[in-house]
Amino acid sequence: MSFRAKRRISSLYRGGIPHCVRNDKGVCKHKNIPITPIFYTVATKSLKTITVPNYFFPLFVLIFFVNFSQDRTYPYYQYDHIETFHKEKRFLKKKGNICMMISSPFNKSHRLEYIQELMKYIKVDSYGKIFNNKKLENDTGQKSKLELYRNYKFVIAFENSIEIDYVTEKFFDPLSVCSVPIYYGAPNIKEFMPGENCFINVRDFNNPYELSLYLNDCCNDENLYQTFFYWKDKPLCQSYIQKAALQYENPFIRLCKFLSSR
Repeated sequence: MSFRAKRRISSLYRGGIPHCVRNDKGVCKHKNIPITPIFYTVATKSLKTITVPNYFFPLFVLIFFVNFSQDRTYPYYQYDHIETFHKEKRFLKKKGNICMMISSPFNKSHRLEYIQELMKYIKVDSYGKIFNNKKLENDTGQKSKLELYRNYKFVIAFENSIEIDYVTEKFFDPLSVCSVPIYYGAPNIKEFMPGENCFINVRDFNNPYELSLYLNDCCNDENLYQTFFYWKDKPLCQSYIQKAALQYENPFIRLCKFLSSR
């Protein structure tokens, strides 16, 4: 059967296409028994279905939630960000002002309408499929994306869904390369920031036009722009460190420990 044949599973939650947890030999490394395929996905509570390959239907489907009230948490940020946030140089010469890389049409947050309106008032270089007006040379995935962000003062970081604790790499990637995310997403985003005034919160502005005026000021005033990096000279926020520390241990190990204690 073609890999494209898929089975849809209805549940209270939804994830994207799950990843498969397995080893190449297909047997347990400690016992000579077949391994049952286990799929996992990272999900938000508002999503409704999971899609898995029909011919390789798993016995178990694990859903990790980004909500910190859940037992199975899989944060988007990395433990080593605790060090890299301070190591990245802050006085790099930027080649551009604002960029974005969005290719997914998923728009539960209505982010695309906001961005489209914002682009009427200020120039945004778009390298993704959405509102594309720039071409990314030598696209090598994550590495080239981070290098692109490093060369811009600001990065559009709009989540595709607005939910508590749903803070993805869209927020952390720009910070890791000394750029400033223009963030729209989780209402409790300040609980995830590594430092004060490290990002622009779209919720602080009444409309895209008002945001564009502020961005224009920041792009043209280097002293104002540098205020977004004062946090690098201070200790990271404790709320961020506590959350990042969760990534020190693999989420599957945490899950196994949790299940064994039940």
